[in-house]
Amino acid sequence: MHIVSKARHAQLWKPSAITVSNARLSDLVISSQEFQVDSLRLNCAGCHLGPGIFTNKQKPGMHLHDEVQIEIPLSGHFYFTVEDKEIPLGAGQALVIPPHTPHDWNTPRGGFMLGILIKVKDLLGTGANLPFSLKKRQRPIESPTLTSHLQQLMDLLVRRSSTPFTQAICSSLLKALIAEILDSVCVFPKKAQPKDTNQLRKNLIFEQTSAFIKSNINHALQAKELSIQAGIGFRQLTRIFLNSCGEAPHQYILRLRFEQARALIDKNPLKPIKEIAYECGFYSPSHLTTTFKKNLGISPRAYATQMTRRK
Repeated sequence: MHIVSKARHAQLWKPSAITVSNARLSDLVISSQEFQVDSLRLNCAGCHLGPGIFTNKQKPGMHLHDEVQIEIPLSGHFYFTVEDKEIPLGAGQALVIPPHTPHDWNTPRGGFMLGILIKVKDLLGTGANLPFSLKKRQRPIESPTLTSHLQQLMDLLVRRSSTPFTQAICSSLLKALIAEILDSVCVFPKKAQPKDTNQLRKNLIFEQTSAFIKSNINHALQAKELSIQAGIGFRQLTRIFLNSCGEAPHQYILRLRFEQARALIDKNPLKPIKEIAYECGFYSPSHLTTTFKKNLGISPRAYATQMTRRK
């Protein structure tokens, strides 16, 4: 399956359109942000789209790069020679060539190819190497996700006009391409998970669920809804709440509703108790009354009378 075709990208067969597309790719490289993987920092150093016009008699010649090179045919068939090994590559497949590795290529009938250069540094900014798998790095890489990302990227690049949103999408697609391809050829050593990672996740779940509850305090909040929102089982969510605030989710919700109802009465003691009950998410005025008596020892109506006298 060709990623680039005359039927879908007719304008790319014009040199001026290729120039425009490469200018947009250059803008992506300039604006691309460095991203960290394990203890390494990766940065896109170059990106180029070109028609494969070379033949067996007009090869570019054996050469090498200081950076990691990713080659992705978009149409046609290419034949790479890497360290004296010939590797055929079709449209939608990718090949990763490590730094300082001699290689060349040819395409007898021509085609389009996308080339990407990646600089790799350690956390101190010193040049570093990716942990390539010797078995995987000289194999063509392909997947439905890779094909989809390539098609989306090319469709956006050849548009007549480009917006800031288009550029943001292209930048994300380029980063996703790089990450997926390198993930196929790299093997990072397994590390023990930090002991506090699990607690940080629990803290995040509590904060997110708490924010959801506060934003929907006047609506019916069911246990199943909260667990779905949190993405975990309700029993696990209950344990997280008990450890984080000393209350189960339903107790936490009831306390927030009571505090909101009390604040509304403080602000306007003459406001109908029934209206306050429903505004705060209580399923009935009597539910509000029961909660008030449990917390203050008096009914909300008696509390409102006290506030009126004070004012």
